[in-house]
Amino acid sequence: MRSLDDLDKKIILQLSNGITSYANLAESCGVGRNTINRRIKRLVAEDIIDKKVRAIPNFTKMARSAISVMLEIPQSEVDRVITFLNNQNQVKFLWRTFGTYNVVAVILCTKGEEGNCIAKLKTILEKMKVNPKKFETAISYSWEKIDFSPF
Repeated sequence: MRSLDDLDKKIILQLSNGITSYANLAESCGVGRNTINRRIKRLVAEDIIDKKVRAIPNFTKMARSAISVMLEIPQSEVDRVITFLNNQNQVKFLWRTFGTYNVVAVILCTKGEEGNCIAKLKTILEKMKVNPKKFETAISYSWEKIDFSPF
C-alpha cells in the first residue's frame, strides 16, 4: 500500500466530518470532481475508507446506556472471546489491547438494564469457562460527539 498524500488526507478529513457530495469535496479540496471520484475509488479499493452510510444517533434520548467492559483474560482465550463478542448485536466497539486489559468492548443496552447486561455477560463467560483475572465496567451517563478524524 502506498502512503497517503495531502489530497488523500484532505478527502479523508472532509469525509470524517460527515456525508458530503463529490462536488462539495472537490470544491473544499481545490480539485475537480473526477479527481475526487478516482481518489475515493482508490481509497475504497485499498480499504482505507469504507463507503457506507452511518448515522450516530443521540443515545441519551433513546434511553440507551453504553457499558465499557474491560477484561483481562488468559491469552489462550482471547480469540474465542473476541469471536463471541464480535457476533453480539449489542457490542458496538471491540478492541484487542495490550496492557492491563487484553479485551475491551462497548455494549449498548436499555437504560436501567445495565446490571442485568453485565450479569448476563459474566454468566456467558462462566459457561464458556473463561475466568477473567479482571472484569471492570464503566457505565455512561451522557454522550459526547468527538472528532473521529485520523489527522
